Amino acid sequence: MEYFILKQDQRLINTAQPQQVSRLLPPELLLPERHGALDDMNLYFTVQKGGLMEPTDYIQHPVPLMSDAMRKLLILWEPSIRSYPVTLNDTELIEHKLYWLVLPPLVQALAEETSFYPDGSLKQLVLNNEQLRNYTVCQLAGIRERIILVNLGLAESILRRDYDGICLERIGASAQVY
Repeated sequence: MEYFILKQDQRLINTAQPQQVSRLLPPELLLPERHGALDDMNLYFTVQKGGLMEPTDYIQHPVPLMSDAMRKLLILWEPSIRSYPVTLNDTELIEHKLYWLVLPPLVQALAEETSFYPDGSLKQLVLNNEQLRNYTVCQLAGIRERIILVNLGLAESILRRDYDGICLERIGASAQVY
């Protein structure tokens, strides 16, 4: 089975950039055992000022945020995926947009051939497809980076729709430079 990394399209230059996310949403809350704490939180972030925002259906950093339309597609493919509403507020334009913090299951799917730089960041990603075969969408465990993978069927479904700001990078079972 082929898998793809879900990425934000870097060609869009004026996308929403949520501010102070780590202050309001510490990384430990994103761990599966702490997801329950997110149920009662009102997630509301201001965005970086600086002109009109280009609409995008996926914001990769600092946390994975998806538009309502994209979240609905993911739920069709993976009904058990955890998601939490997030409001992005542009104070200059007095505009609010609904996004979803999407937290796919963490899967330990790195093959032994995966290599890292001395600082611990990913150098070469090699997947163990056997570990991924039961997942339509998942997040890789065991690495510093936040990488969300989608299988071929979901990738094709994403590409058939009119989503903005999304890139898919093919990752096979053989060595791929990340």
